[in-house]
Amino acid sequence: MVNVVIANYNGAKFLEPCLTSLQNQSYRDFRLTVVDNGSTDRSVEIVRGMWPQAKVVCLGKNEGFARANNIGAIAQDSEYVFLVNNDTEVAPDCLATLAAAGRLYPAYAIFAPKMLRFRDRGRIDNKGIYLSRSLRCRQIDSGKLDGPPDSPMEVFGASGGAAFIRRSVIKDIGLFDERFFCYQEDCDFAIRARQAGYRCLYVPRAVVYHYGNGTSEKFADFQAYFNHRNMTWVIRKNIPFKTRLKYGLGYAAYCFWRSIKVSLKGAPVAIIRAQVDGLFARGLGRTESLWRISSKAFEGMIGRRVLGGCHSEEY
Repeated sequence: MVNVVIANYNGAKFLEPCLTSLQNQSYRDFRLTVVDNGSTDRSVEIVRGMWPQAKVVCLGKNEGFARANNIGAIAQDSEYVFLVNNDTEVAPDCLATLAAAGRLYPAYAIFAPKMLRFRDRGRIDNKGIYLSRSLRCRQIDSGKLDGPPDSPMEVFGASGGAAFIRRSVIKDIGLFDERFFCYQEDCDFAIRARQAGYRCLYVPRAVVYHYGNGTSEKFADFQAYFNHRNMTWVIRKNIPFKTRLKYGLGYAAYCFWRSIKVSLKGAPVAIIRAQVDGLFARGLGRTESLWRISSKAFEGMIGRRVLGGCHSEEY
């Protein structure tokens, strides 16, 4: 059984197509959980009207994307948890394909569907995420034209926009770090999962269409602050000191370039606050990751979009 989790904040305009696509799934062994972050629009009304049997958790205020997903992931018993953004449309056979991949590939614990752009459906949103040589989590093949279906392949991690996860992983290492609030929490989770020995498989025949920034597109300062602070938090929290020294110059150069670019777009205060709070780990505190692989093996994954292939091309 699959627990489909949607974290929502004032996403009324996206929910109807998202819920309709879930209603049209060929795979029926799933339940829906919607965690609403204190929306002031018609979000809750829409969910209850379209899906009366859904479990709706209403929070009194916006407690963040990370916390909402954490609450939803444990709200119903299931073998798998499928996190999907409210600004998505899920292809009719997506859940069936992901559930089949879970059975066919027991060595993998996390599955990344192919995400295509909602407004340009011939173009890729992402095929999962990877850790670049500047120690940033980046989306695989983002912006490229989609082509013939490729084969399943091992990638570093799945985007938080759509991720199919064995619930046993969440019980072991948790899901998202709630201190992140929103943005880069998927990168943090991917790194922690890798360090704990869990592998991620990209499943190209499972397709999700993603609008992108559906909730935060109107809040430039908000987006700039959390994105950039959390990128630095990911490194401070998870990357060994020797690895930081090895790759840190690339990240510093990126931060300098990005700070100038964002400042010119009108968010200089937010980006300065983000860099300071990130570098000094304000609000983060002490953390430890669960290492079950060697630091050398972890470094071998840096900069690689694809970590390996699979023998079967069925999914």
